Amino acid sequence: MKSSRRAIALGGLCIALGLGGCAGTTHSPDQQVKEAPVSLTMSDAWQGVLPCVDCQGLETRLILMRSGVTGLPAGYVIDQQSLNGQQDGPKTSRTGDWTIEKGSLTDPKATIFRLDPDTSGAPCLSFQLLESGALRALDCNGSPLHAPREPILQPVQPQRSDASEAPGTATP
Repeated sequence: MKSSRRAIALGGLCIALGLGGCAGTTHSPDQQVKEAPVSLTMSDAWQGVLPCVDCQGLETRLILMRSGVTGLPAGYVIDQQSLNGQQDGPKTSRTGDWTIEKGSLTDPKATIFRLDPDTSGAPCLSFQLLESGALRALDCNGSPLHAPREPILQPVQPQRSDASEAPGTATP
């Protein structure tokens, strides 16, 4: 009886060890780490001049970041400088979260990017994505801005330094 229990236990152990060998991988852990993504954040950028109440315009660069894993919004950076002719104002930079919304007051099928600044009291910002890939600035209610010049930001290639300086990005 003792020998049959030993035989069963030994047989079970052999099966467990044999099945454990089937679970092996063809890559070592070092190889798996080397194949991991370099950056978990992607970004798109736009720039142009937006209207300004007390200056000639706001030179603007907007970077919208997305998670490289989920594709969901992962923050924004907007850099602006007031244009005053010979003496331009200081550059300002704001960050925050952003969301994608559908529909505006003038176009129910529009794609709207709504920016939610990290700092309280910062102005609300929304942009409508145009077919060309450009962004049109909207007011807080989602209506187009009434300005002498079209409030459009044109798409540009994000600079590598922008992505590495932006919050939430990972660099190698």
